[in-house]
Amino acid sequence: MTTFLKFGTVLEPSMDSGGGNQPQSVYDVLLVGGRRLVSAVSHACGDWCGLHRVGDVATARPLFTRRRPDCLVTDETVEWEELSSAPAPVVLVAGDETDAAAALDGPVTAVVRWSDPDYRALVAARVRAAAERHRTETSHERDREWLDTVLRHSTDSMSVLDREGCAVYNTPAVEDQLGYDREKLRGQSLLKHVHPEDREETRETFSWAVDQPDGTYATATYRRRHADGSWRWIEAVANVQFDNPAVGGLIVNRRDVTERERHRQRLREQEAYVGSLLDAQPDVFYVVDEDGRLREWNTRLVSVLGYDDGELDKLDIVRVVAPDDRQTVRDSIGRVRRERERVQCEVDLQTAAGELIRYRLSSAPLTDGDDNVTGVVGTGQDISDRLRREQRLSVLNRVLRHNVRNRANVVAGRARGLRERLDGDAADHATEIERVGAQLDRLGRLARTVDEALDDGAEPSPVALDDAVRDAVGRLLDDGHHGTQLAVDRVEAADLRVADPPAVRVSALDPLASALNELLDNAVRHNDADEPRVRVWFERGEDRIEVVIADDCPQIPPGEIEAIGRSESELEHGGGLGLWFVEWIVSASGGELSFGESELGGNRVTVALPVVDG
Repeated sequence: MTTFLKFGTVLEPSMDSGGGNQPQSVYDVLLVGGRRLVSAVSHACGDWCGLHRVGDVATARPLFTRRRPDCLVTDETVEWEELSSAPAPVVLVAGDETDAAAALDGPVTAVVRWSDPDYRALVAARVRAAAERHRTETSHERDREWLDTVLRHSTDSMSVLDREGCAVYNTPAVEDQLGYDREKLRGQSLLKHVHPEDREETRETFSWAVDQPDGTYATATYRRRHADGSWRWIEAVANVQFDNPAVGGLIVNRRDVTERERHRQRLREQEAYVGSLLDAQPDVFYVVDEDGRLREWNTRLVSVLGYDDGELDKLDIVRVVAPDDRQTVRDSIGRVRRERERVQCEVDLQTAAGELIRYRLSSAPLTDGDDNVTGVVGTGQDISDRLRREQRLSVLNRVLRHNVRNRANVVAGRARGLRERLDGDAADHATEIERVGAQLDRLGRLARTVDEALDDGAEPSPVALDDAVRDAVGRLLDDGHHGTQLAVDRVEAADLRVADPPAVRVSALDPLASALNELLDNAVRHNDADEPRVRVWFERGEDRIEVVIADDCPQIPPGEIEAIGRSESELEHGGGLGLWFVEWIVSASGGELSFGESELGGNRVTVALPVVDG
């Protein structure tokens, strides 16, 4: 029978080992023996022990792990030799015949003789001392187990190094972090597994830390070889504790920062890649902060301005702009930040030598992860050469348009007068001179139309197609009455048939009628037939309408068609300005110009334009 005793009282056990009505005890003592033992221990320890009695060792074994007693007390009535697996110290109360030395060599911690007059006091003293020692050792063991578990499952590892840099202690986490058995790392130098490229710097950091007073911290980031052969980036923080008798070394906490370093390396590579792209650009690049101070720039800005990087760092961007344009730059930056949109402006950049270079700056907002504007990023294009070219072209254009047209009119007028007074071959020569003069005059007028139509800022707008078609036809007939005799003859002889234009509006530039007139004029003027035939009709699509002009004129040479839309610097030049003009107008209107063969045997020219409404 199992008996519980508390304060000298025998309590009947409950089904569980605790006993619901058992008072709280200081120590838990398991009695394995007879009733005399129970009585003695109850009187000696009952005031401060919870007593649990069993009759033999076999019954006691399951309670070793279930109750975890602080002490076992037994007597000579049981085979105490079998208590070698007891998880707590064993106190033996026995007669004089028991060999105490043999018992102490075995599982017994202390022996008390029944014959001793003060055996009860001795039992109390031995049990208390054994229980207290066991409780302390168990608490320390549990603390060690807890600490060991925490350190093992920590993502950081820790070592204690001596003054030679050799490990005298390693936490369990070092095995997971580095893959080595922590005991095998004891006595090994810190530098043994450090990457050769990082070894010298790590050695210098350690040597410096060794000479510092306790409490000094040192940090180092280096690569260390893992047991699998790979290199891991380690961030180490060392705390000097050589004079601390409890430590006597350098405490090193290590964290695996491989992924962080790889990410940083990728960022460095990306920054270098982007930097090389920006430096390769012919345009300047810049970033300014909220105060308008330069933060980033490419090498092109340095070479253009003549300042070095140190002089540009945090320099107010307006300081590299001509004084007259500085407010323009301030206003542009303010607009970018305020309206969060791209802004362009043309200003003079002022170099370190005082030279002014005209630039078009294009700036946009720079935002952070929360979409807050933190600055302005922009590029600048050198437009000084373009402005000089535009100026030259403008002068040439005015000269050609005005002077050439005036002289062409003079030539045509004189030729007309000669033609009227001459006959035969001389009259024919005068007619040809009149025709060439008229062509030059028409070329000048067309150049002026092109210049006006394609001026910067020209945008398509809704145009009534029927009005544009009637205007184009009207101009053709008007030229037939007031042009050269050849033009009059060509128009009067032409069989021109135009279908009723649909009442729709198309998206086009204003000179649409001029472009259509150019196509009609080509169909009539370049036709050698006695009765030039020209047909105009319209084909409606879902969102586009096609104006089709068909003739029996000799087909336009393929080389001239292929040249349209390509650079005139190529070897194959178009025959004149007319088709180029039509292509420019149609393309700028969002339409498409195409060529084919008509059923009349000549050209079929199709102008497709987007429909606005109708």
